[in-house]
Amino acid sequence: MTNLTEVLKDPSWLPFQMDANWRQLEFARVADEALRSAAFLYAGFSGAIKERASFQLSEVLACDAEAGPHSAAVILHSAFCCSTLMARACDTPGKCLSLKEPDILMSLANAKRMLPRQNRESEFADLFKLILKLLSRRRHPTEKILLKPTNAANNLLPDFLAAASPLILMYSDLEGFLVSVLKKGEPGRNFVRVQYNIFSLDEESIAQIPQRQAMTFTDLQVAALVWKHQLGLFGRYLSHHPSKMRSLKDSSFLADKGAALRSASQHLGLGLSEGEIAAALSGPVFKRNSKFDASGFDSTQKIVEAEKIRDIYASDIGATLEWAETVDLGEKLLLPLPQPIV
Repeated sequence: MTNLTEVLKDPSWLPFQMDANWRQLEFARVADEALRSAAFLYAGFSGAIKERASFQLSEVLACDAEAGPHSAAVILHSAFCCSTLMARACDTPGKCLSLKEPDILMSLANAKRMLPRQNRESEFADLFKLILKLLSRRRHPTEKILLKPTNAANNLLPDFLAAASPLILMYSDLEGFLVSVLKKGEPGRNFVRVQYNIFSLDEESIAQIPQRQAMTFTDLQVAALVWKHQLGLFGRYLSHHPSKMRSLKDSSFLADKGAALRSASQHLGLGLSEGEIAAALSGPVFKRNSKFDASGFDSTQKIVEAEKIRDIYASDIGATLEWAETVDLGEKLLLPLPQPIV
């Protein structure tokens, strides 16, 4: 049986999942290459797990986990904005290991939303500190950990900020977000409704909309509210903490990938060399689908597909964009977001 002390000393044991009541923590032992190739570190990733071990959370908190000298760097995002592509491009053996959408961070985000409702709010600070420390453990002395949580974990932004994690906030414009939702069909529509339900548990923005009113919104209106909720959060913190974080719009990234990678490496403290950046730009990262490795990536085809969606749904998209301009979620949204990285 695996010993907790051994798990905490060995960075190959990834904090993987917590139970629904945040009482038990499961670790998974995973090889570096499996982590690098995975687009999502969640339940569907289980085939790459070599070994599992679960412990009472109280037992783990009572121990002192070993960590590197610095906390992980972080990319937060609004979904459908090339954040997975950026995380893959930054991933460089010996310099950066990108952990993309670890399920444990979604559990942590849910804990932040729900523990206060269970009169357990005081538990969150220690829980966040523990998970970040465990995720930040370096597998190689010169390698920094880059976290890219799911966008439903954006409520952790102030906690990453307080932990002095360097942050980049990635986003798209609203029209591009709507096109991405429509392109994915019914799963895309379902995605934004799930997101809306999650974000309505946060204290600000769409949480103030009565549920009876929310039931009257179209799918695209729900998508617009989800987008505005996230951009409002990003804009607020970028304005109040201009030296701590940077923003990056997907179109700016794609227009000059080299400049974006250089700036991201510098801000996140990754230390990528010109040669390593050139290798990423010319390598397979930008030639494959960032979420589905087996699929090729054709930028021209992607543009054509997006334009086809715009043509088919031009009326719905236009009406939603006009409607979104009239919606007040409590703060003025200034676009593009401040502190752009390129």
